[in-house]
Amino acid sequence: MKIVFDNIIFWLQRSGGGSVYWTELIKRFNNLEGIDVKFYDEKENCNNIFRKEIKLKNVSIENFLHLKIRRYLNFRERIEEKSIFHSSYFRVSKSKNAINVTTIHDLTAEKFTTGLGRFVNYHQKKHAIKNSDGIICISENTKKIYWSFFQKWKIKK
Repeated sequence: MKIVFDNIIFWLQRSGGGSVYWTELIKRFNNLEGIDVKFYDEKENCNNIFRKEIKLKNVSIENFLHLKIRRYLNFRERIEEKSIFHSSYFRVSKSKNAINVTTIHDLTAEKFTTGLGRFVNYHQKKHAIKNSDGIICISENTKKIYWSFFQKWKIKK
């Protein structure tokens, strides 16, 4: 089985907790022998300080629309064989071959974003979580806080 990683977080932030977590995760998978891994990067230049220090083995570029629009859409690259798809920022693959995994990093957007940004972020997370086969919370506190959302959205633990 293949594992497909969507590295979009590196184009959404110059640095931050999400980038640190994602860097450590993909470093480990990049160096594992016997696992078929594919990474998707963006075509735009990357200013993320963590991405610049990683040399990935099997990288492809997403080729549709501009990042400012694509970041809110489902992952559209074709997944040909049964694969785990793990996005770094609340996207899912609608491919019938994809097993979607979503990571919830923190509650920064919920706490500090207001107005339309907060509304869009909330619905993007909700969509990703409801359409994921697996959910990873990076801490027990994040899991505890999101449990109320999961119940409201009728998602099983």
